[in-house]
Amino acid sequence: MREASHAVRGSGWCGGAMAPLGLAVLILAGLLLPACDADRAEAVRAYNEGMQAFEMGGTSQAVGFMELALEEDPSFTDAAYTLGQIYQQRMGDPENAAHNFRRALDQEPDNPRFAYRLGSALAETGDHSQAIRYFRQAVSHDPEYARAWYEKGMSQQAEGDFMDAVESLTEAIQLEPRLRLAEDDIGGEHYHALGDLYLRFRLYDHAIGVYENAVRNNPEATRLHHGLGVSLMNLDRHSQAVESFEEVLARDEEHGSANFNIAVAYYESGDLDAAIAQLTDLVERGGAGMTGPRRQAAEALLDDLTAEEEEEEEEG
Repeated sequence: MREASHAVRGSGWCGGAMAPLGLAVLILAGLLLPACDADRAEAVRAYNEGMQAFEMGGTSQAVGFMELALEEDPSFTDAAYTLGQIYQQRMGDPENAAHNFRRALDQEPDNPRFAYRLGSALAETGDHSQAIRYFRQAVSHDPEYARAWYEKGMSQQAEGDFMDAVESLTEAIQLEPRLRLAEDDIGGEHYHALGDLYLRFRLYDHAIGVYENAVRNNPEATRLHHGLGVSLMNLDRHSQAVESFEEVLARDEEHGSANFNIAVAYYESGDLDAAIAQLTDLVERGGAGMTGPRRQAAEALLDDLTAEEEEEEEEG
């Protein structure tokens, strides 16, 4: 949880915002402090002990120190925000995460990061209507917050507000075409969400446009090439669909859907031999990552195409 990995020093006044610094030993100067500064000094000490515990893997101890920091100084937003992150990302507890993100946001209502995190925790609890409220608050304070636009679109989709979801996802794409949701994410989830939404409503031309843009900006994202292939198939552009599925299989030869769909695309484009060869190889490899029903469908299609080939040979 990279965002939680920092120590802070006292701001010198009550209720001051904390600036994130590298994890370090904190030295507080001065022996006589005003009461509010003394509270903040104790809160900072507890916070830094919590960060050290967190870095050492002591999650429950980190929580205890963060709570102690907030007892000493309830206005200490870094402690509330970090505690929310620990609950959300380390402990999988979105309810307590939301509680602590709200504590931070109450102190800094114009902070888009706090509003975004509260929205994300509420979305995890399934409260998408409230999540949308805080995502909207986040982007009102930071209109270029691409991830907040993306998450807003996902919650709007969950609420059935599909037109609003399209607008939010489109905004996320325009702001950050290579948006990544995590360090190991290769990108393109906002494209996939929008393209899949268009596919659901059979707006295949729109879906193709989204996925074509997606693979230009995120060429390593396998699911985007697959989405483009599916979209092309729905408009009978089977030869182009074959190219998309080939891109998928070049990256993941065990991709079950692409292994099946490319066989269908071969057949629909008039290449019966290639379709049979693909399905034969697929069946011999035990389904190549396919589910049981899809594997049975592949076997049935292979039987049908083989029978069709034999019939053509007899007629020829």
